[in-house]
Amino acid sequence: MDNKKLSLKQIERIFTEILYPEFAQDWDNVGLLVGNGEQKIERILVCIDLTSKVLQEARTKNVQLIFAYHPPIFEPIKSITSETQPILFSAIRNNIAIYSIHTALDVIDGGTSDALADIIDLNDRKPIELIDADEQFFKLVVFVPTDAVEKVSQALFDADAGQIGQYSRCSFRTEGTGTFFGDENTNPAIGKANRFEKVKEIRLEVLVRKSVLSNAITALLKVHPYEQPAFDIYPLENENISKKQIGLGRIGLLKKPATLSSIIAKIKRKTGLKKLIVSDAGINRIRRVACCPGSCGKIAERLAGDVDLFLTGEVRHHTALHLTEKKTSLICLGHGNSERIALAGLCKMLKRDKRLKNIKFITSKKDKDPLTII
Repeated sequence: MDNKKLSLKQIERIFTEILYPEFAQDWDNVGLLVGNGEQKIERILVCIDLTSKVLQEARTKNVQLIFAYHPPIFEPIKSITSETQPILFSAIRNNIAIYSIHTALDVIDGGTSDALADIIDLNDRKPIELIDADEQFFKLVVFVPTDAVEKVSQALFDADAGQIGQYSRCSFRTEGTGTFFGDENTNPAIGKANRFEKVKEIRLEVLVRKSVLSNAITALLKVHPYEQPAFDIYPLENENISKKQIGLGRIGLLKKPATLSSIIAKIKRKTGLKKLIVSDAGINRIRRVACCPGSCGKIAERLAGDVDLFLTGEVRHHTALHLTEKKTSLICLGHGNSERIALAGLCKMLKRDKRLKNIKFITSKKDKDPLTII
């Protein structure tokens, strides 16, 4: 793989390996939203929200891909014109691809939830709301005539099958004999109809992530020479992922009990925010804390009275009242502000992958929360 000129398709594959987009909520829309898979990518602009100012910044800085945390395509859209979808229209016209990760980043290690927990030095942390990370990998087994195995395997590799960690094009192949009998309505690629046939075949096995399984099957069926290819799909448990506690938000303990005012001061110092929305429930010493990026009202209400402090982006008025009545203080950074603090860590996470070492990641300077407390 040429590190200097990675294609968008290759970038998307690496992001899938690192960021686990399949962990996003069912209602979310993550992954590659706009772009040409063959386009070469050298510069990536990272932001929370893709606005007209961010897009102009991307054009000025000559980036080929915008990595937007919030998906700019969320609800179904019927048309993309300069009037109906001016930002998307302009991005496409300027050959700028768009990738989004949203709720998948909220749950993985080192993602948005951990970034929020880091600013208050939360210890003994664990997710508030676990997600099911089991059976995210499958083994795809297909039986291929020997002279077609390279063509079929290449199609599967191109569909991102056969990826194991930093290794690609991984497969296992076993020689054997396949048999079949096609009736008069068949047109077998090998042999003839109405005759029992024996064919030398290869049992080809590849590991496939859940997020690319459908594409892998489509690629397989497109190039396999048989009218009715025989293949099996086996769900697997990935030890490196399924045994980790993956989920939304974090709950834990401060190293030492602290006052609300000292926690506020620390947050302002670490984030650079001048103003915060605060509800003081009158807890003299705060020790047990929960945090959740963005808007996590239902989680906040469920934890009311169980934690001394809930740190988040925003909550409804009545949720704040409920927390206060239950003796749980509240700090809101602003929806986007609670997520934007994760961008620096996201860039570091991506840069650690050697395949991306020559990609320049730029954190947007035009990306700002639309709401400001004056």
